[in-house]
Amino acid sequence: MIIIFDLDDTLYREKDFQIGGFKAVSKYLSSLINLSASRIEKRLNEIVKKDGRGLVFDKFLTENKFYSKSLIKKTILIYRLHKPNIELYRDAKKIIFKLKKNIYILTDGNKVVQKRKLIALRLNNKIKKSFITHNYGCKYAKPSMYCFKKIKETEGVNWNEMMYIGDNPKKDFVNLNKKGVQTVRIMRGPYKFEKAKRKFDAKFKINNLLEIINIINKN
Repeated sequence: MIIIFDLDDTLYREKDFQIGGFKAVSKYLSSLINLSASRIEKRLNEIVKKDGRGLVFDKFLTENKFYSKSLIKKTILIYRLHKPNIELYRDAKKIIFKLKKNIYILTDGNKVVQKRKLIALRLNNKIKKSFITHNYGCKYAKPSMYCFKKIKETEGVNWNEMMYIGDNPKKDFVNLNKKGVQTVRIMRGPYKFEKAKRKFDAKFKINNLLEIINIINKN
């Protein structure tokens, strides 16, 4: 069985990356705006909670009458390039150790950001290979099968000999299900309580990554 993991909220808590990024941006903005870093950080978190992450810096700078395109670019760059203070979930550490290096990681997201996360989590020397879909073009982000096909061809296996573990039923599993891939949804992160249509949800649902050992043994 070829094991493929998602990254964000599957192997570590993505919220921790956001916290670190907001701290770095707040520290920078406090040198420009007459507000403390802690107050800026608090406001950024309030905006995210209410409106989501999409335009958090735009909204903050606009409401403080400090908006400019150059400053938006600068804050995004600081957010993306900050040194992540993140670590693997405990069950992620254990399952990666158990599976040795017989695993892949396949993740969406900004290629620089995702690469820095992999480095911070010290994953590159613990897996066969990581696939950051945006390295190949945004159109190859999940639910695209492009990177999954690359793994399939490399390993020379059938679709039903592959397993993908992720957390987002909106995009992670739908096309994999059609091919007969063993799809597994880890029930944590922002999609923990998301109700998905049958064809979008994973074949298996787990609360701990170590549970995939039983699924592997049954297949």
